[in-house]
Amino acid sequence: LDRSKRPPTWEPYRRVPLAKDGQSAVALPTKRTVISGPTPQVRHALDLYRAVPGYASAREDRVLMALWRRVTGRQAGRSPLGVAVARFPEGMRDRMGKRLGLKAPPVRGALRLSAATWITLRGFLDFPSRAAASVALKRLQGAVQAVGRSRVARRLGITALLSLLKVHPEGGRLHLQWFAPTKRVDPYLTRLVPLLRAVAPKPPARPAGKKRLR
Repeated sequence: LDRSKRPPTWEPYRRVPLAKDGQSAVALPTKRTVISGPTPQVRHALDLYRAVPGYASAREDRVLMALWRRVTGRQAGRSPLGVAVARFPEGMRDRMGKRLGLKAPPVRGALRLSAATWITLRGFLDFPSRAAASVALKRLQGAVQAVGRSRVARRLGITALLSLLKVHPEGGRLHLQWFAPTKRVDPYLTRLVPLLRAVAPKPPARPAGKKRLR
């Protein structure tokens, strides 16, 4: 903690003294143990220390494990190219809420990417309530429309691809689906790669006078 600033505020978390200073925190679970780092990670470490049900292990979160089985199981189709499942910590949810203007940001998420003759992208977002999911759906629709009207989207001609995104509300969960034939996506990737090369940092120049070893 930065001692040049005002003293940090101490508060109990899981019956453990915890001091917060900006985005960092320090906890003292025992007389000889100190945990320091970003606040969400410190809190998660205390969850593990206290073995809090539903927080101590991802396997204890039945909804999270159900999401994992849904995007990796046999019913999801052939083996995916990539899968990500996460429970969003409190700090991340706070940042998401401020950036997206959501009072109740999502608590879990899952993403599945498959690619063969078709490129398929499926996503799931779990919200605290049906009302929170409904608000997020409206914000998501507005964001997609704004991206479709942007100069970059018009330059790449990806407005048609954005129209392929489908969102289905399922109570407090949003189910996102996007799929298109690979042949249809290839021309857009051909346009995107030169732009990525243009903005990518260039490798440092080799010092003059040094010969390349063979």
